Amino acid sequence: MIMKKFEYWQTDYTNYPSEEDLNKLGEMGWELICIEPFEKRFFDYDFESSYTKKIYKSTLKREIINS
Repeated sequence: MIMKKFEYWQTDYTNYPSEEDLNKLGEMGWELICIEPFEKRFFDYDFESSYTKKIYKSTLKREIINS
């Protein structure tokens, strides 16, 4: 039995990723596993205030092929 090996990668998007962005990753061998929205809190030191922003965390994987 041959075991496949995968590498995983996570990246954040400030906007939901476009179809073109995801297609580019697919051409490089990355397969989208999931996209999870979450809110991240930022602090503005100039105004001494904080705000939250919706971020989309995507998780991708691709097979590691030994040559």
